[in-house]
Amino acid sequence: HLGDKARALWQACAARRVAFAAFDFHGHGRSWGTLLDLRASRLQEDLDAVAEMLQASGRRLFLVGSSMGGFAAAWFAA
Repeated sequence: HLGDKARALWQACAARRVAFAAFDFHGHGRSWGTLLDLRASRLQEDLDAVAEMLQASGRRLFLVGSSMGGFAAAWFAA
């Protein structure tokens, strides 16, 4: 299930024939864990796993996030 922001980005990517992937950080949505387990370092571990998976499949990573996801994306990019 995609939220409004993710759905809009997915539609924009689809219109341009660009791959799109969305995921839930640990403790959010359908992922395991709880918000009590949430740490900034855990967000980075999640992004590392996504980046490795995309790299292994020959895809490039372009992060987009808002709120906590924006923080995690900016830190990961830095």
